[in-house]
Amino acid sequence: MNSEVSSSALSNNLYHQLLEKNLAGYWDWNIASNTQYLSPRFKTMLGYEPFELDNHPDTWKKLIYEEDLDRAFNAFAKHVETKGEYPYDLLVRYHHKSGKCVFIQCTGFVTSWDKKGAPMRMIGTHVDVSDSVELQKETEKSVERFESLIEESDLGIWEWELHRNSHWMTGSLFQSFKAEQQKTTNKLEEFIRLRVGSDCQERISASIQKCKDESSPFTTVVKIKTRTGGFLWHEVKGKLVTEESRKVLILTFNECHENMELRREAEFNAFLFSEAGRMTGVGGWYVNFENDTLYWSDQVKKIHGVPDDYVPNLEIGINFYHPDDRAMVSNSITQAVVSKAGFEFEARLVRVDGKTVWVHSIGTVVRNANDDVIGIRGVFQDIQAFKDREHKLEQSSTLLKSQNLRLLNFTHIVSHNLRAHSSNFEMIMDVMNSETVSGEIAEQRDMLTAVSQSLSETIQDLNTIVDIQSNESLVVEPLNLKPVIERNRDLLQAELTRVQSIIQIEIDSDLVVLANKSYLNSVIQNLLTNAIKYRKLNEQLHLKVTATIEKDTIEIHIEDNGIGIDLDLHGTKMFGLYKRFTNRENSKGVGLFMTKGQVEAMGGEIRVESTPGSGSKFHIKLQKG
Repeated sequence: MNSEVSSSALSNNLYHQLLEKNLAGYWDWNIASNTQYLSPRFKTMLGYEPFELDNHPDTWKKLIYEEDLDRAFNAFAKHVETKGEYPYDLLVRYHHKSGKCVFIQCTGFVTSWDKKGAPMRMIGTHVDVSDSVELQKETEKSVERFESLIEESDLGIWEWELHRNSHWMTGSLFQSFKAEQQKTTNKLEEFIRLRVGSDCQERISASIQKCKDESSPFTTVVKIKTRTGGFLWHEVKGKLVTEESRKVLILTFNECHENMELRREAEFNAFLFSEAGRMTGVGGWYVNFENDTLYWSDQVKKIHGVPDDYVPNLEIGINFYHPDDRAMVSNSITQAVVSKAGFEFEARLVRVDGKTVWVHSIGTVVRNANDDVIGIRGVFQDIQAFKDREHKLEQSSTLLKSQNLRLLNFTHIVSHNLRAHSSNFEMIMDVMNSETVSGEIAEQRDMLTAVSQSLSETIQDLNTIVDIQSNESLVVEPLNLKPVIERNRDLLQAELTRVQSIIQIEIDSDLVVLANKSYLNSVIQNLLTNAIKYRKLNEQLHLKVTATIEKDTIEIHIEDNGIGIDLDLHGTKMFGLYKRFTNRENSKGVGLFMTKGQVEAMGGEIRVESTPGSGSKFHIKLQKG
């Protein structure tokens, strides 16, 4: 059949005209003669005028992409082989006259066969689907970008089509799970069992079931196991979407571990604050000047004696204070706002039940970015228990002072009376000693004289101790330490020479201590005398006096090589009254007791280091002058 005739015949065909008008090109291929009609619409799809392209199979073969040409012939071969059951319908690419790519959906079918079953004629259509393909590509790119963003983020999405029981999931959260669970029929239940923390499984399963049954959206927080075996908190949101007959359960998993940990920490801190407030009677409050509101914590409400749902305001708040304290409270707050500083006060509060309690309030101003004061916040403490204890302590102190005064008066009376009797006793002994007696009477007189002298010394020691204990107005003053040591050394020089002792004084001449002059002299002299008294009789006495500075104190060290003291045996009794640790002559057990009393009366401390046979070292700590 001639191509011109074929063209004329087909052009008049109403069907072909409709195709042209509906933007679809068509073709008619006479397989036997290898001639083909290509409609004008097909040619214009590729940017050509109808007269520019011949109606011949070689025309489209030259314009189609080489990779798609093989596909076209393969599709034709299958269509012929199956006698038309395999559809000839494929998307192919053509080169446009301008050089761009045109996507054309090509469809066709064999209309006649010869007696041997070979195809004779085939007709079909060309539809330009470039716009649809580009749209699909953009859609695929968008989906790809979306999935890429999800994969790189902490967000995971799970879609479960309930009717078909098909799952779609994406996100780094699910990557390892997807690889492991390809054969699982119910992937979501398996995911919950394997990856969700055991303490969260029941909660999320119940939420998902309710969402499926009642279309109830939900939000919950669960722990999900990571690839490394640890757990991270995730916020899970669920929603059931119905599309005609399809029901899709959509779940989103968003990591919120850091926020959850901060929330847990905040909750724990709030718990600590609440419990600490309950134990100590401390609560928090806040005044907002921008909206004139006042906030009280539960503990502050408890202190005021109001219910938990009580809403305070600025006008009523000040009226809880005792009338005599309101002006002070108001002035403290006003001054804090003006100076942009904090405040602190103690005031009386009248509770709702009429009971008056003492409170301690500390506050500081709140400023905005412009340094304007926009509020005040602080803490509020019920200190009534402290005030009650303080009052009881004051009463106890007053009682003790009264009792001490009576004891002191009693001591002075006893001391005075004993001293008077002792003096009379001595006078009688002096008279008896002036008479000449012999024999047994002389021995008894000597014994009475010794008793009289001992009694007088004891009473003198007791008077000294009483004076130390009762001297509340002891005057301390700055004293240069080295001259005090040297003066006491000089006073004892005769005795030190007699026992052939060596004394070293290694003290800076500018060291000054706060002390009472008489007491300090007594302490130094007593310790030096003790060193002489308790020296080793078969070894030369060595004495060393040094001093060290420790922050605000000066510590005096007096060291000897005497007989020493067993502190394991006598350490707790070292400075006791009438405690004796040797049978040496003139050892009465009073000196160290008085020394300790004098040191402590000056606000100092005394301690000792000693080893039997190796000497002793006394340390006297006094305030630096």
